[in-house]
Amino acid sequence: MEQYPDVVSSFLNLLSRVIRRCPLAFYQLPGDMLDTILMFAVAGMGLQERLALKSALSFMADFVGQEYESNPELAKLVETVMMNLGMRIMQELLAGIGGRLPRSLGSQLIDVLYKLVSRYVEASRQWLQVLLAQDTFPSPYIDQSSKEAFAKGILGTRSPRRFREVVQEFSLKCRKLEDTAFGAAV
Repeated sequence: MEQYPDVVSSFLNLLSRVIRRCPLAFYQLPGDMLDTILMFAVAGMGLQERLALKSALSFMADFVGQEYESNPELAKLVETVMMNLGMRIMQELLAGIGGRLPRSLGSQLIDVLYKLVSRYVEASRQWLQVLLAQDTFPSPYIDQSSKEAFAKGILGTRSPRRFREVVQEFSLKCRKLEDTAFGAAV
């Protein structure tokens, strides 16, 4: 993936268009192929190459934010996929917010996280508990009380603006940039 970021980006952009325009065709792929594609997209969320990373985040935003309530068959399939991959998606998002990815991509990370938490509230609560219980995840600079405040903040608000503020504050703490001029700059 690192060697051909342009190909990765093009592939993920194609998948985004498929998800938006004809999601049933995407979900009619064989199960193992669908799992491989989704794991590829999740792995793309950890890349350092900006072009491919933005495409992976865009695909994830489209995938997580799908409207499928009118089709119960599709709803069941998406729900199953999300219950299997949701924690891994959440882990990649939190790692990026915690400092693995550039701050300039914070907006895209927050967008995907907001859609994930809004659509899968109870599952997100469980995923956050498991992931944030790890001592040095998503950053060795963050303490447990800040992790709890972060989880409570993002699970307790439906306002996109407040959600963004909570995540940005958490990201600054994870990067040891709170109360610094550099932290306030972006």
